[in-house]
Amino acid sequence: MPPEERFGALLDALERDLATLRRYAVEVSWDAFVRSEDTQNMVLFGLYRASQTAIDLGQRLLAGRRLGPADTYTGVFDRLGQHSVIEVELATRLRRWAGLRNVLAHIYRLVDLETIYATQAHDLGDLESYLEALRALPEAGER
Repeated sequence: MPPEERFGALLDALERDLATLRRYAVEVSWDAFVRSEDTQNMVLFGLYRASQTAIDLGQRLLAGRRLGPADTYTGVFDRLGQHSVIEVELATRLRRWAGLRNVLAHIYRLVDLETIYATQAHDLGDLESYLEALRALPEAGER
């Protein structure tokens, strides 16, 4: 698969993950969320996958544009902002998603369910803005 198709596939994957999280936000009440470990796991995995895909997209952009690798996942967004690939303000807000990814990957058993529920219900806007910004880049390619 050519690199631009892989990039496009990642964009599509992020869009699907965001759609799933938005659906859960509408369909699952707080009470249903705290009562169902299965639902919690679905939301946790959706947030993990969306945040990891956002990072993967950023890493691909840094490599493809020869902007050098980032030392950390938060650094991926910092470098994208520093090189004007995305707006600096958006890059700063996206750092939170890298932090969330690390929490979900390493200490998921200790996450605060209220924070997780609120994140999937109210905080997807930055990832949606990121997706929109990346779709406008030449790397998004035609499909």
